[in-house]
Amino acid sequence: MMTIGLQSTTALAAFVLAAFLTLSQAPAAIGQQSVRCFEDWSDAAPIVLKENLLPVRDIQAWARKRMKGNVIRVTLCQEGERYTYRVLMREPKGRIRNRIVEARGPLDQSDPPKASKPPKKR
Repeated sequence: MMTIGLQSTTALAAFVLAAFLTLSQAPAAIGQQSVRCFEDWSDAAPIVLKENLLPVRDIQAWARKRMKGNVIRVTLCQEGERYTYRVLMREPKGRIRNRIVEARGPLDQSDPPKASKPPKKR
């Protein structure tokens, strides 16, 4: 029976793990464009004007109405030619959600469904 020392087993495991991690990242990188986000609105505002994107105030108003919550932060992001807004929201029950909205629009202008009211008593 052949015995392998702890040192050689550890080295072999490290090599196999490194090879696996290297190979597993390769397919994800193929055809993937990097996403660039503009945290500072002094950088984002000129892009919004130049690219004729929806104004942030419209995104905020739409998000408050449509998503029922408080807008915490809106960030402009670019992936290739595509622009999106990442809207960080606090829902009425306190949960924090990140929503992605197309910056070129159009926004879904339909109102959220309203709860049906019970019939009035006569």
